Amino acid sequence: MAESLVRQLHMPDDVETATEAIEVLRGWVIDKHLQCSISASVFADHAQWGVLLADLAQHVAGAMHEVHKVDQQETLQKIVTAFTNAINDAQPPDA
Repeated sequence: MAESLVRQLHMPDDVETATEAIEVLRGWVIDKHLQCSISASVFADHAQWGVLLADLAQHVAGAMHEVHKVDQQETLQKIVTAFTNAINDAQPPDA
C-alpha cells in the first residue's frame, strides 16, 4: 500500500495531559467503503451514542464551514436528513 495514502488525524492536545482519555471510535474510507472500529462498551447508557452522534454532526458542520465556507445550519440539516433516511432504510442485522 502506498504510504502517502494512509493518513491519520491528530489526537486532541488534551489527550496527553488528561487524567482519563478513552478512544471511542475510528473511521476510515477504504476503497470507497466506510469501515469503523468502535469501543462499544465505553457508555453504560447506550443512549449516549446518540449524544455522541449529535456532537459529531455539530463538529462536522463547523469543520465544513471552516473549510468550505458553507452554512453550518444547512450542513447540519443535510446531515440530520441523511442520517434519518439511512436509519429508516437500514435492515436489522437478522434480516
